[in-house]
Amino acid sequence: MSSTPEPSKSSTTAPNDDASRLTAILQSLSSSSAQPTLLEKDINLITRVLSPLYLHGRNGKNDRSRALAFLVLSRLTTTQTQAEGSIPLLSRYILSHLQETSIPRLLRGISLLDALIQLDTSPAAGAQEAGESLTKKVLGADGMLASLIEVLDTQVFTVEDNDSEDDHGEPNERDHEHYDVAQQRSLLDYSLAQLFSSIANIPTYRSFLVSRVRPWLETHLPSPSTTPNKSDDKSLQVEAQTNVLCAVTLTKLAKAAIVDPALNGQDQEGGTGETGGEKDATARAGSELEQLTNMLKTVIITSSPHKSPSTSSSSSTRSDVESITSALEGLAYTSSQPELKSVLVDDAQFLQALVGIAKSLPASSSRTKASGLSASYSVDITSDNASQATNGNQAAAYGIATIMYNLFARRLVLSQEQKQLEALKKMANAGATTAKKTMGQSVGSANQAEEEAMSDDAVHARVEKGIQNGVVEAVAALAKIDSIKVKQVVGGVLLALVHERRDRLEVVKQGGYKALRSIISTLLDLPVAEQGKADWSAMEKDSLSAIQALAKLVITTSPAQLFGTETTTAAMDTVRPMALLLLHPESSLLQRFEAMMALTNLASVDPAVGQRICMFKSGYRPKGAALSGAGDSTTATASGNDEVLQAVESQMLEDHKMVRRAAVELVCNLMTSDESFARYSGDFIPNYHPSIATAEQARKASTPRLHILLALTDVRDLPTRLAASGALAMLTQSETACGILLSLGGDSTKVWEKIGGLLAPLKAENDAAGADADFDEEEEDDIEEISTLPPDHGLVHRGLTITLNLLQFIQKLPPSEKAKAFKHADACGLTSHLINLLAIWTDKNLLAAEKVSPPPREVVDLGIECLRVLKANGIQLVV
Repeated sequence: MSSTPEPSKSSTTAPNDDASRLTAILQSLSSSSAQPTLLEKDINLITRVLSPLYLHGRNGKNDRSRALAFLVLSRLTTTQTQAEGSIPLLSRYILSHLQETSIPRLLRGISLLDALIQLDTSPAAGAQEAGESLTKKVLGADGMLASLIEVLDTQVFTVEDNDSEDDHGEPNERDHEHYDVAQQRSLLDYSLAQLFSSIANIPTYRSFLVSRVRPWLETHLPSPSTTPNKSDDKSLQVEAQTNVLCAVTLTKLAKAAIVDPALNGQDQEGGTGETGGEKDATARAGSELEQLTNMLKTVIITSSPHKSPSTSSSSSTRSDVESITSALEGLAYTSSQPELKSVLVDDAQFLQALVGIAKSLPASSSRTKASGLSASYSVDITSDNASQATNGNQAAAYGIATIMYNLFARRLVLSQEQKQLEALKKMANAGATTAKKTMGQSVGSANQAEEEAMSDDAVHARVEKGIQNGVVEAVAALAKIDSIKVKQVVGGVLLALVHERRDRLEVVKQGGYKALRSIISTLLDLPVAEQGKADWSAMEKDSLSAIQALAKLVITTSPAQLFGTETTTAAMDTVRPMALLLLHPESSLLQRFEAMMALTNLASVDPAVGQRICMFKSGYRPKGAALSGAGDSTTATASGNDEVLQAVESQMLEDHKMVRRAAVELVCNLMTSDESFARYSGDFIPNYHPSIATAEQARKASTPRLHILLALTDVRDLPTRLAASGALAMLTQSETACGILLSLGGDSTKVWEKIGGLLAPLKAENDAAGADADFDEEEEDDIEEISTLPPDHGLVHRGLTITLNLLQFIQKLPPSEKAKAFKHADACGLTSHLINLLAIWTDKNLLAAEKVSPPPREVVDLGIECLRVLKANGIQLVV
């Protein structure tokens, strides 16, 4: 071992327990500005804690020490500079121990190597490029892989542990004495299986596993006819865990071979066509993956659904827990394979076992601090009572959630640009290897199998089976697990379950809505102190799936069924997630559309809800924007107190018909709010908006908005016309709005022409799509033919209301202006439109032929009142 600088603080103190000693090392490394280093005795302590001899000998009661050991290693390898100083030292330690025949020393070296690989592959380890560099430095060290193979070939081992000394050279607790030779040998196989499973995550080293380790893995596979061992024999328990880990590793390799056929061994079997050895190799890949899936299914089915990773009172239970968690990891891989989805979903026994495990996971009582480690080692390092419960709960929950997501999620809807990129990728892949196979099939047949497995009917059939077998109850239980990643995946599962309108009410009844509220509450938990100081990157894109699922429920479920008795309060609370879904810079067009649809329904619950939408502040700065000063909340937020309305107004100009429609309908529903009404009418409300300080400023700001609404009354989409004219019908109750409309461009001709369009016969509509119609992100308006359909009663009602409001406003003008305005309205055809309407409604032939339905009495009265006002002001009622 090479010399090192001054010893760390841990070498001059003698803490009473391993956790305290590791904490001291961690504090020393964190406080030192110099390049962090460790003494050999410090590494001995770390590897002893990581060794399965230590963990299994205490039934998992020292996971806090284990987590601290990982944190020390993480501190040593976080940056490139730190890794350059630490990795050579750690690599030499690993190599020296792999060249031993002492099982305790071998376990230390293997456990340290596995820990470094796990740190490398965790999301918190940094950029992928840096992670690969760390792996290559360790596994790529001279003799490292060869030493691993020598361990596999070694037949005779010893059980002496020459490293068992504490910081002062005195005998330390001899963990290996808890086990006899057979038990230690079982733990060695277990550690190797765990290491190979970690290495299988790294593409660069999969060929090494296939060529040199695969035979060893295959000899340790569980027998399909056997069930997990339930005895108290430690060797048999560990052997069962090893069997599952080997199956998981082979699953990863088989899954990778689908993308890289060379891993199947075709190149060695010969040939480029579908003959001989290649056929055997590709067929073997398909059948092997299915066999492995069935093996892992058996582990889940035969395990007690009442046993969870929190139940660690005995080593037997711990063995079951680790087997279950490993099996879930393997099934998370296979469940993404289209051909195997039905193998899993069609097995009701498997689904029910999966649900049972999920429901048996206890909810976390408090938020654990992120340790920057992979799921299997994310424990609460601040608690002396941290145990295997936190480890297993999060790992098992993530595995179950991932399996369910793979089974029930639909194919991602790609934009036109994304579709072109995918097509180019397929062309490149086809050119690279014309002999590529998937699950033992040709590319063409594999694509056909995927199309069948991912068709809408096939996916919905799986969803129905999932709901029937209690999947909603399972995800409701998983939602309580204290892990952001688990909650994000569960949100994706719920989004898949509520995709079809017909399934939503059942999902709500089984607790899906409550689960979504719980998930969203955690994902959007932004402390008040951080409001205005975080940009949108603080809210991960993966959190949007849960909000989108809630949006779907809000769109199609009545408030009473969804919110219960506290309808207004719940609707107020739902505004924030829906607004954030609309505003998030990475929201898709579909997500923005559904957010507006949901906000439209929420606004109809109570005027107070509409006011909350109008005055919503996200608390996030635009991504990349800097604060102008500490505590400056004005510059910190994105755009004052009208973020939602600004976003909606931009969507009103969208080319996509359904998005534009949703935006206009939301604006219409928001007219019940005083703030929104003033924004469009031009009425001045003091202190409403920082940029509006006078009545003239308010009038100027509203002018283009009224102009847009007026233009939208004449688009080729009836629901959009109804919403735009409905908003104007309310806005024209304001004299300010009437004055703006009649003076647009200095001429009221445009206004009367648009109103005439509302009173005229309809254009044919090819689209009667509702809230749940198929949403095409590349949709364009269809060209529609002019028709002789009778006027729509809804449009006529709104048009007559606008007309009467404008006429009543004109009546209040000075005499000379009033006479001129009435004559101009008549010249623009207003009187003719009104008389024609009455003629159509009273035409006995049209009524008898049922070509026209009589309008409601209030609509007729409005038309008569408009004609009365015109006549009273000197307009002759003739066509």
